[in-house]
Amino acid sequence: MTRLVRFFVFLVTFFAGCSYAGVPKEFFAGDIATRAERLSKYSMPDQWGIYLYANQVIHPPATGLASVLAKRGEPMFQYILRRLDDSGNDLDYRDAMVVFQNMQWRGSYLICSNSDDLRRVESYQYKIKSPSWRGVYLEMFGRLCRDV
Repeated sequence: MTRLVRFFVFLVTFFAGCSYAGVPKEFFAGDIATRAERLSKYSMPDQWGIYLYANQVIHPPATGLASVLAKRGEPMFQYILRRLDDSGNDLDYRDAMVVFQNMQWRGSYLICSNSDDLRRVESYQYKIKSPSWRGVYLEMFGRLCRDV
């Protein structure tokens, strides 16, 4: 019975991922020079999915796209937190931190001014399974509230 449940979960995850992968693949088929401009026209869920794909699938990673998400400020911050609450992928937390740093350092949302937000971001370290990725996350978190 356990094998059947695992197989079913695998199939659902696989097909959900395949159906969503079309948006990022379509996005990255476009011109590199217009990526930021094009990304800004997508919905928050699509921006988040494209951004994760950009950093976890394609090489070299397109980390510069974090600034597009960061410009959306608090609404994107809250959206990402909801996604992280449901995530089991260590890299989602790392990639979210890049967006959070961009928000803080560019002033689009001052995470460090809100102690509840800051505690919540810090608490995600406990959801990261890999000690190495947890270390990276904590190092990035340590730089979040630095003076720019």
